[in-house]
Amino acid sequence: MTDDHARDGVPDDVPGAAPDDEGFELLPGRPEFIDAVFDTFGEETVELETLGGGAVRLIGFERGDAMSVVTVGLHRVPLSKGEAVELVCDAPKDAVGAAPVTLGIAVERLVHSRRAPEPRRPWINEVPYLEGTKISAMVVDERDVATVRDAAGALLGRLRRVVMLTNVEARFVAEHGLDALPGGPDALRDVERDDLVGTKELQVPDVPCLVSSLLDDRPARWIEVDLEGRFVALSLDEDEEFLDEIDNFAIWSVRTLIEKNPSLREFVLTAVPGDCARLTDDGWLSGRQAGFVGTEELLEDEVSQPSDG
Repeated sequence: MTDDHARDGVPDDVPGAAPDDEGFELLPGRPEFIDAVFDTFGEETVELETLGGGAVRLIGFERGDAMSVVTVGLHRVPLSKGEAVELVCDAPKDAVGAAPVTLGIAVERLVHSRRAPEPRRPWINEVPYLEGTKISAMVVDERDVATVRDAAGALLGRLRRVVMLTNVEARFVAEHGLDALPGGPDALRDVERDDLVGTKELQVPDVPCLVSSLLDDRPARWIEVDLEGRFVALSLDEDEEFLDEIDNFAIWSVRTLIEKNPSLREFVLTAVPGDCARLTDDGWLSGRQAGFVGTEELLEDEVSQPSDG
């Protein structure tokens, strides 16, 4: 199906949204971005939907058994960091709805942060955002789909591809880059896939963890990631009075925690804010909870090493 108005671009008077509900003026549309989209994907389009109150249109381009869904108008959002951008997401035709959902999230994050997405900087949601799948993350490809230039050759911005990822894949991409993932484009378009890599291929992050001082000489039996993404580990021998005393806690590197408690490695490599795990007679039992409160001051301190105990 051809949309006769597909090259019309977007209206210049559609208001944008801004962080904290502070309005901002959208920049004038540049026809070079519209031309770059159609020069790259062709003229046969499927009009899908609009985002941001009509400021951004989503247009689909059929490509064999897949469809490339492209934003038109996103380049008008003024950015505090990065270059103007339009985004592309590929999905199989039988699951094409995954692409607008993914782009909707990416557009919302760009509008609220006013920053262009960066390669090797995945965004990971706490749970899969595509129901019935493991897709919970996304990242922009390091390679441009196209660059956008004016008549004099000056760079105006880029067309960038957003790739849907699982939790584990996103952590792998942050370490090794998107090209290191096995399977190629067809595998990455499959929203029903299992992880393309395993946790054994990931490194334990060198990030701080708030630990009970009792862990100096006994194993961890509880770990959580609070809603700010901070790790907390306890022995579960702590009473309420112990927990109320700030001096009973220290900051370790998560790597130190794993050295002393190797069975926690899988949790640390896959956990997202709100996840927790408790050591039972049958091993670690994982779940989700409301998060640990009151650790912000401690986690600003330097990472310390456990005592010899």
